[in-house]
Amino acid sequence: MDTVEKLKLENNLLREQLAEARRETHKSHNVISQISNFSSKLGSPIALHEIYRNCLHLFNDLLTLDFTTLFLVSDDQKDLVTYDTLGFPESLVGNFTVCRGVGLPGLVFESEQIETVEDFSTENR
Repeated sequence: MDTVEKLKLENNLLREQLAEARRETHKSHNVISQISNFSSKLGSPIALHEIYRNCLHLFNDLLTLDFTTLFLVSDDQKDLVTYDTLGFPESLVGNFTVCRGVGLPGLVFESEQIETVEDFSTENR
C-alpha cells in the first residue's frame, strides 16, 4: 500500500472519529439542556406529582428506557408502592406494591444501594 492510500485510510478513520465526537457532543448538549429545563421547573411553583412525572420523563429520555416506574415508600415504611409509570399500564399506579427484598426494586429498597442492570433480558433479581 502506497503512502497516498495509507493517508486516505487514515483520513477516513479520522472523519469517522470526528463524526462520532460530534454526535457525542450533540448528545451531551441535549442532556445538559434537558437537565437545565427540568431544574428551572423546580424553581417555580409546581405540584409534587408533576415533579415526579417530569423526573420519569427525564430519566426515560436520557437513559432511552422503554419503561420507567417510580416507587415510593409506603406510609408504614414496609413496602414500595407504584406512584407513577411510563410504559406500563396506568392501572399499576397505587395498586402495585413491592415488598422489601423482593425483585429489583425491593432489593434496592432493602440495601439502600444503587443497582445497575446491564441487560434486562438476563436480569433475574
